[in-house]
Amino acid sequence: MNNKDLEIIKQIEKLNIEIVKVVGKEVNCKCPKHSDSNPSFFFNLDTGVYHCFAGCLKGRGIHQLIFQLTGVSVAGVPAKDVIFNKLSYKREEDRKIIPSIPLLPLAVNNIGEEYLNKRGITTETIKYWNIQYWQSENAIVITVEDKGYIIRYINKDAPKKYKYVTGTKISETLFGLSKLDKLATSIILVEGSLDCIYLHQLGFHNALALLHADITRDQIKILGGVTDYVYTMLDGDQAGINASLKIRTLLGSRFIKRICTLPMGKDPDNLSKEEIEKILKEAI
Repeated sequence: MNNKDLEIIKQIEKLNIEIVKVVGKEVNCKCPKHSDSNPSFFFNLDTGVYHCFAGCLKGRGIHQLIFQLTGVSVAGVPAKDVIFNKLSYKREEDRKIIPSIPLLPLAVNNIGEEYLNKRGITTETIKYWNIQYWQSENAIVITVEDKGYIIRYINKDAPKKYKYVTGTKISETLFGLSKLDKLATSIILVEGSLDCIYLHQLGFHNALALLHADITRDQIKILGGVTDYVYTMLDGDQAGINASLKIRTLLGSRFIKRICTLPMGKDPDNLSKEEIEKILKEAI
C-alpha cells in the first residue's frame, strides 16, 4: 500500500466512517448513511470509485466523498457557495439511451496506434487509457468515464473529426476524472480528450477535459468537490480565448482562476512539458 492509499484511508476515517477491512485495493466500510450491521460501503483505492449497495452513496474520488458527506470541498468552501449555470441536452431522449459500442481491440498493432503515436501518444498510454480501434469506422474510441464514448475519426476526408456515441453525457462529467491525482490541489482544464491524455502522459495528473468549449452545472459541481484553484488551458485560437473568458465568468468568485495563453494555432498536445510548465507559471 503506497502513501497515497494511506492518505485516502486517513481521509475516510476522518469522515467517521468505520473501516471493517482492506483487501487489496478495496476498502470495506460501514455505510455512514444508514444503520449498517453488514458492511455495505466500498471504496476502491485504485479507481477512486465508491458505492453503497443500499444505494445511499456512489461516486468517484475522495474529494467527491468529502463533498457529498460534509457539503464542504477539500479547499474548505461550502457547497452553497458553488455557482452553477444551466445544464442542457441537445436531445431529451438521450437521457434514456445507454451508450454502447461493439467489442473492440486496443489501438495497438494497427492504424489506431500509428495515428496516436504520430500525435505523441505512446503505446503505454494507449493501454493505460484503454483507447480502442474501430476498424470499420477507421476511428479510435475513447471511453468517457461511465458516461459513454468518443469516436475520433482518423480519415482526413471524414465528414467530422469527432462523434459521441448516442446517449453519451459529456455534460455530466469531466474527462479524466478516474485518472485524476487523488491528492490534486489544482485542476488544469483543457478542451479535448487527447489534450487531457497527453498532459497526463507528461506528468500533469491534475488535468481534466471539458469535451466542449463551455462548462456545465455538473462540471462546476465536480470542480467544487476537488479544489478551488483552476487553470483553463483551451486551444490557442480566438474561440479558445473567448471560451476561457466565459468559463472564468461562470466559475465566479467561488474559484481562483488562471487563464493559460497558448501560442496562436497551438493545442496543449502540440507543446512540450517545458512549454506547458512555462505557460502555467505565466497564467493570468
